[in-house]
Formats: sequence, C-alpha cells, structure tokens
Amino acid sequence: MQSRTLSKIGVALFTFCFSLFVQAEAPLTGDLIDRWIKSQKAVQEWGEKHEEELSKYEKDNEMIPTNIDDIVAPLKASGLYGQVEDIVEGYGFSTPEEWASAALRIFGAYAAIEMQGQQVDMDAMKQQLAELEKNPNISAEQKQMMRDMMQQGLAMMEKFKNAPPADVEAVKPHMSKLRKFMDESGGGIGD
Repeated sequence: MQSRTLSKIGVALFTFCFSLFVQAEAPLTGDLIDRWIKSQKAVQEWGEKHEEELSKYEKDNEMIPTNIDDIVAPLKASGLYGQVEDIVEGYGFSTPEEWASAALRIFGAYAAIEMQGQQVDMDAMKQQLAELEKNPNISAEQKQMMRDMMQQGLAMMEKFKNAPPADVEAVKPHMSKLRKFMDESGGGIGD
C-alpha cells in the first residue's frame, strides 16, 4: 500500500514537472523576432480597421499591455479572435497568445536596452510622485489620474529593467529594425 502511494506521488510529481517544462517559453530567436516584426504591418492594419470594436473591451487604464490577457481578452470578447489567429498563423505563430507572448518579450527586451542608454532615474520619478501628493493646486481626481499613470510607468520600467537577459541578448542584433518599426508606428520609448 505504501509503495502504491509513493508510486502515485511519483506520477503526480512527474506530471507536475513535465507541465512546468511544457509551459516554459521557448527562447527568442532571430527568426521569431523577424517574423514578429514582419507581422506588425498586417496586425496594425487589421487593428486600425477594428479599433472602435476592440476599444469597447480594452482596459481604460492600460497605457501598454503588460500581459497576454491584456492583448487577447478584447479579441475574444469582441468575437474577432479568429481573424487575428488567421493573420498571425500566416507568420508562423500558432495562436494569438503565442504572438502576444513574443510581442511582450520583444518589447520588454527592447525597452530594457533603450533604458540602459537613458539611465532612467526611478528615484526622481518617485520624488515627483511625492511632490504631486503635496500640491494643493491639483484636484483629487487629477492627482489620482496622474498617480495611476506614474505608478503604472514605474511598474513598467521596473518590469523592463528585469527583462530576461537571454531575451535582451536575442533582441540586441535586431535593434535597428525594431527602432525603425517603433519610429514608424509611433511606439518608441519616450514617445
């Protein structure tokens, strides 16, 4: 009986470890980054056509999506998921989730590299937030809106600062293409 229990525990442990292995993200590669960049024109054109419909389902307080669900949930809620799936499959992505994961990782590594050169002073931003709280000339509603924006900005910077080193190294050779894309789409850091 004890042997049977240990066997069940062993199977459960193996299943758990295997599921973690399967869920681990594949490393960013030059091919994946190139496919993601190439997919952008089609995805953006599609997004512009469906902007009004998608905006009904997007979070109002999100400056930049920070997780896969922020990107995929509006697609599912609007019934447009299948259309995006067809587009991204044409660039070698199996699902919008896989495409969104690549987008977040590539952008995170891109932002980390850009921030390395800019020496963003997070302490100064925290000081600005403290000064905002003391300012009697700003309404409580305006303070809350500004506080939310600054805190989200700080959280994003912290997240970008902690981008996986392997992702950063994979993105470095593609920075000129990514900068060109970001400039053309108006999505550069600091825009």
